[in-house]
Amino acid sequence: MKRRTNTYIPTSVNAYLFVKGGDNPEGVAKFLDCFHFNKVSEGTQEISDQQFIDDYEWTDEMIEMKNTMNEMALENPMFDFYNGISTNMTKILDSSDHGVRASSRGTPWSESVNSIYDQVQSYIDEVNESHE
Repeated sequence: MKRRTNTYIPTSVNAYLFVKGGDNPEGVAKFLDCFHFNKVSEGTQEISDQQFIDDYEWTDEMIEMKNTMNEMALENPMFDFYNGISTNMTKILDSSDHGVRASSRGTPWSESVNSIYDQVQSYIDEVNESHE
């Protein structure tokens, strides 16, 4: 039996925070205006693509892949990266003792990931197998 694997690739994940008490609310508003302009104005995608080519030496194939992934992400939004699997998964990943939040307490990211990898993969496998 061929195993079907669901793969989700987060793309275009953006998060911007307005810090309470921040001393530059106008700057934040202007940044958001620029970000919005970039998304709705013709020609800005081409400028962005050219920057990837010029500054990062991306090929046309890489640009096409990035743009395709962004289109797919917008057509199929998936923003809940772990709460939708199980409460156990949420507890593992959200733990400040050994999950992804442990890095905020000084635990190296790679150590946090390695310590929970097998458990997380097991839950993902269970969900994938139940949808075959």
